[in-house]
This record gives sequence, C-alpha cells and structure tokens, in this order.
Amino acid sequence: MILEEAPAPAAAQQESARIRERPWRLLPLSARSAPALMALAQAYAERVEALPSVGAFANVCYTAGVGRSHLEHRAAIVAEDPASAARLLTALAEERRSPGVHMGVSADPPKTAWLFTGQGSQYAGYCNGNSAGPVRSAGRRNRA
Repeated sequence: MILEEAPAPAAAQQESARIRERPWRLLPLSARSAPALMALAQAYAERVEALPSVGAFANVCYTAGVGRSHLEHRAAIVAEDPASAARLLTALAEERRSPGVHMGVSADPPKTAWLFTGQGSQYAGYCNGNSAGPVRSAGRRNRA
C-alpha cells in the first residue's frame, strides 16, 4: 500500500536555483558570399522581430549556432531580446556598423569528409576504387 508520493530530491531544486538566465544571446550567421550574408541577415531580422519571447529568441540563437553550417562569410550579433536583435540584423543587412554586430571572413574553407559506416555495402566492391596501390593489392591477396 502506498500512502504518499516520495519527496522530490533536494539536489534538483538546488541545481535549478543555481542556473541563471543569460542576459545576452549570440546569434551567428554565415553564408558563402557577402551578398548572401546580407540577405540572410534581412531574412533573420524579419523572423526575429515576430518572435513572441526571449526564450524563443534563445532557441533561434542555439539552432543557428549548432544546427547550421559555418561557411566562409560570417557575422554574429549580440542582443538581449528579439527587438534589439531585429535592429542589429537590419543594420547588418544594410551594411551599417553598429555595436553588437561583428563580421569576418574565414580563411579556412569547409572540408569534405567521406564516411563509410560499415552497415553493409551498396554492391560488391563498392569502395575498391578508393584505395591506393599496395593497400588495395594486399587486401585482395588476404581475401583469397
């Protein structure tokens, strides 16, 4: 027989009390060219202006930083809320210098990586053409 629910752990309550909300957010943007970066900034300005809360703006910042590729032409804005972010994004789109707007060009272009997961071949000998001389012939001798 259960008389009552177990009390909540005190550690979880203390942990949530220690976590403070960040007052500033970083919104990273990147594109393959400068005009594309300005167009992206304008599109973000229109979207961010319509956000209902600071929490929604925080989600946009997180997704832009983690979920998007970081290409050659880059910019970042630092803002407190959606309204100030929209102003900074508009300044970026219009190529006006403004405190809180940072721009640059990466000298390190993105690299391509090939991944073969080992979950079965597409067809027999699928990757044989990708290996070089001695490695390929040694592998074939061992398989016979």
